[in-house]
Amino acid sequence: MQPAFVPHVPAPEDRHERFIGEPAARFAKSLRPKVARRYWELPHVNGRPFTLAIADYHKSGSMTWSLHSLHSHLYGVFVEFAEENGEKHAWSVPIERVIDKDTIPVVRIYSIRDSRCPREAGVA
Repeated sequence: MQPAFVPHVPAPEDRHERFIGEPAARFAKSLRPKVARRYWELPHVNGRPFTLAIADYHKSGSMTWSLHSLHSHLYGVFVEFAEENGEKHAWSVPIERVIDKDTIPVVRIYSIRDSRCPREAGVA
C-alpha cells in the first residue's frame, strides 16, 4: 500500500485575494453564525472563559498562509505597505467586508469586546 500524497497548495499571488478574499470568506462563514448566537450569554457559559477554535484545512498547506485572512476578517483591516527611499512603511486600511460572491461583513472583534460581549475577545 502506498502512502497518500497530497501536494502543497501555494498561497494566492494576489495580496487582496490572500488577505480578504476566499480564505477570509471561509472564516467569515464559519464565525459569523457563532457570533450571532451570542454563545457567551448562554447560562452554562456565562461568567466562564469562552473560546472558539478555528483552523483552515481546506487545502494541503493552506493553514500556513491563511492566518492573515483570519486577522483581516476579525479586526476589519487590510495592511498595505510600500517602500520609499529604502524605508519600509505599513499602514492599515479599514475594510467593511471580505471579497466573495456573497456580501460578508467583517466581524471586528473589538466591537464584540466593546458592545456585544461582556469580556475581552482576542486571537492567540
